[in-house]
Amino acid sequence: MTESWIRCGAMTAGLVVWIGCRASNGATEKTEVSEPDAPASEAAEGLVSEPPPPAPKVAGPGELDPRVVYQVPLHGDEPQMGPDDALITIVEFGDFDCPFCKERAPTLVQLREKYGDDLRVIWMNYPLPGHRNARPAATAALEAHTQKGDRGFWQMHDKLMENQGSLTRETLERLAKELGLNMRKFRRALDEDKYAAVIDRDVALGSKLHIPGTPSYFMNGRFMAGFPFQTWSFAIDRHIGALRTSVESGAVTRSELYEYLTADGKPAP
Repeated sequence: MTESWIRCGAMTAGLVVWIGCRASNGATEKTEVSEPDAPASEAAEGLVSEPPPPAPKVAGPGELDPRVVYQVPLHGDEPQMGPDDALITIVEFGDFDCPFCKERAPTLVQLREKYGDDLRVIWMNYPLPGHRNARPAATAALEAHTQKGDRGFWQMHDKLMENQGSLTRETLERLAKELGLNMRKFRRALDEDKYAAVIDRDVALGSKLHIPGTPSYFMNGRFMAGFPFQTWSFAIDRHIGALRTSVESGAVTRSELYEYLTADGKPAP
């Protein structure tokens, strides 16, 4: 791989609004960060040898800057929608007991329908301390993933979101039966906290990145708030042309793209 980099254009400009469940205490809150209008994307350039001048910093100390690429490493075992070699990778840090995660979930499905195999969505568990049912729900979803793959995970994901407010052990077992899971294995997974290491790994990464709460998203390493569909589409459209051009030119393969874009990213704000 050469040291050339892929110029994808600026992230969405204007007002970045984050609404979700706060990581500190589970309370809901809205945070606003103003940033100046960004220049138009020069997607046709594809690869350039020199990076543009650094963007003005708009985030405070310890806060995520939406115009900075961060290192959001993937281990390959995370639940996902879409292929490994998608041009755009959205990593969501989510909590099954967070109402804002439920509210935003349909938007990601819409994006997948629009962009098809050019987009994948990765789920990372970030159960907040104030949501006592979030961690067992995460275990339930990961066991569905183990037994029935990505399809089983997202089916359980949707059922858990639909049953927010009553994610008791009884509810989790009922949902598992509805999905036709092996109940002996499912109950053992809950009893033994089978996926503790995986969940803790996701939480540690989210904490390292100083995510403000759930849901938090990273699009090819750039922090994104819980935007509506139109804003997501605008941001993706400003990046995807340059990415496609770079792949078609042979500068980078689709399967290497995500790692290539994030390898030199910041480890934390």
